[in-house]
Amino acid sequence: MERGILATEYFALYVENLSAVVVADLHLGFEDAMADKGLFLPKMQRDHIFRLLDACISRYSPRKLIVVGDLKHEFSRNVRGEWRDVEEFLDRYGHMEILVIRGNHDNFLKTILSRHGIDLLTEYEEGGITFAHGHKTVEWDGLLVMGHEHPSVALRDHVGGSIKLPAYLHLPSRIVVLPSMSFYSSGSDIVYGEILSPVLRRVDVESMDAYPISEELGVFHLGTVRDIRAASLP
Repeated sequence: MERGILATEYFALYVENLSAVVVADLHLGFEDAMADKGLFLPKMQRDHIFRLLDACISRYSPRKLIVVGDLKHEFSRNVRGEWRDVEEFLDRYGHMEILVIRGNHDNFLKTILSRHGIDLLTEYEEGGITFAHGHKTVEWDGLLVMGHEHPSVALRDHVGGSIKLPAYLHLPSRIVVLPSMSFYSSGSDIVYGEILSPVLRRVDVESMDAYPISEELGVFHLGTVRDIRAASLP
């Protein structure tokens, strides 16, 4: 990928010159928000995210943790379980500098962050990299690191079998899109699905490189979106 930027199997970027781990779309509190709507899911999201982040931090020993949007899930208010999950996240990783960029799900997050002395940012720029969620139009020079899209790649075979793998997207020297860290988000299919981010609608997504994440293979380069579509079996 970009020099000094590693796409890890932990659904997180490691930016070497900033000593920073970057994550996106955690959607903490998802199960509680669904329970309020009558759908009861196993409480797995927080522990899943903690396992990934703990392993990533243990490997790279970063000084910063940058969340590029959608740390929490519920739009309309702070659900009690969601508040608890976010508080535990901030306590667990409070030994690092935590930077949080606002995503479209992060209404009312400022209340929780203020208890920890953390500002809710619209964007953040350092070292020639702009960090933003991606749900709104962004103007940037250099490299943009964003989330929001929850990119994934759906692979199909000739008998109708398929598998969907979360993936990084990369437009060299311009954009890196992170996969969602959410356990319950299978991702948006960037080969056959509709593009959600207004940022990505302004670029040639088909020329972007896809780096899926597999338990067996780790992070691997599958080619451009155009290559993947051309190679797909009917």
